[in-house]
Amino acid sequence: ADGLTGSKNAGISANGMPGALPPIPDSNVSDWLSARRAYADEDYETVLRLMVPHAEADMESAQRVVAHAYRKTNQFEQAAAWYQGLAEKGDAASQFYLGMLYQKGVGAEQDNQIALEWLEKAAAQGDARAIHALALSTQTIEVVKEINPGLSARAQEVLTDVVRHYYEVDDPSGIHFAGKSDVLIPTALWGRIMARWRTEGVMPSHVILQAVAGEDGSDAPATLSAAVATESPSSADYDKGLAAYESGDYATALRVLTPFAEQGDANAQDILGVMYQFGEGVPQDYKTALKWYTLSAEQGYASAQNNLGVMYQYGEGVPQDYKTALKWYTLAAEQGSDLAQFNLGVFYKNGLGVPQDNLYAYMWLQIAATSGRKKASELRDIVAKEMTPAQIEKAEKLASECIAKKFKGC
Repeated sequence: ADGLTGSKNAGISANGMPGALPPIPDSNVSDWLSARRAYADEDYETVLRLMVPHAEADMESAQRVVAHAYRKTNQFEQAAAWYQGLAEKGDAASQFYLGMLYQKGVGAEQDNQIALEWLEKAAAQGDARAIHALALSTQTIEVVKEINPGLSARAQEVLTDVVRHYYEVDDPSGIHFAGKSDVLIPTALWGRIMARWRTEGVMPSHVILQAVAGEDGSDAPATLSAAVATESPSSADYDKGLAAYESGDYATALRVLTPFAEQGDANAQDILGVMYQFGEGVPQDYKTALKWYTLSAEQGYASAQNNLGVMYQYGEGVPQDYKTALKWYTLAAEQGSDLAQFNLGVFYKNGLGVPQDNLYAYMWLQIAATSGRKKASELRDIVAKEMTPAQIEKAEKLASECIAKKFKGC
């Protein structure tokens, strides 16, 4: 969420750093100036050391800085606690960040309704980020419901989830104010909505597409199209494609699943990625595999995120890049992928894209091992031979805490 315009009382600038802080009491000048420099240098440990005493003394400006520093260091529970207090006092920026923590389920139990309440409070005070997160996404949801009045309750839930994710994460630059009659729904978003409906088994028998805009990232002005009725793709065909792949009938799988992948189905995209990566029924083609994995991973599909990490780790179809591999492994691990959790353990064990750290290597391998991954338990035991009993105890505690947090912010 950083990098967007801050609200007038956020205490941070557009890049997430402390901006125009309130007047500094003479007795605190040294601490505040040192904290400001430390924040600019991303030395959040120093920021917390200097600012926590002032925050605990009920200085709201210090509380904001402390909350941001905890968030920056992925200490989301502490961040949520400080944001909560500030949000209840009416601080718009804190209301926004608290809403996002609830929306993502980090530092607080995932709750879309509570997230929405805080975001709406922030938006009511003019917080630009909250307004961006709510404005067009809310209108888009209403438009789709209006032109498709027969949607089931579950289809409506899926619609809300896909649209909000699209405008909050994937396309923040596309958010803008508009009357409902002016809402333009990108074709890529329509594809994602229908793909999720299909995956969830709630695809309506008849879908009305209206107000279709240009593809993502296009600089061309979007134009309204006439309302179009489209029959939903057959779920029987989809199941046939999956069954064909599982049985090794790759020609049928490719023929059946490609249209679904082209319409945005993340699972189909991931399967095509595997087929091209390993040459299953098609010539091996890392570039094409990378394309399908990326499309799927960017929709948040954990399997594709892990597979994309593998390609960056080994430089398949892309220059080898351990840090990018680490990013995708982390995203997949946070969704519970035991393969990605194992891969993170390997990265920390060998210092790939991250400083070598047996503590976190053991933690991730222990987490993967709890899912029954035998190689994870074997490698964990190898790492343990290089650790003290106290370090092993700490690593096991970290693993338990990470599992309790549903792998978020570990």
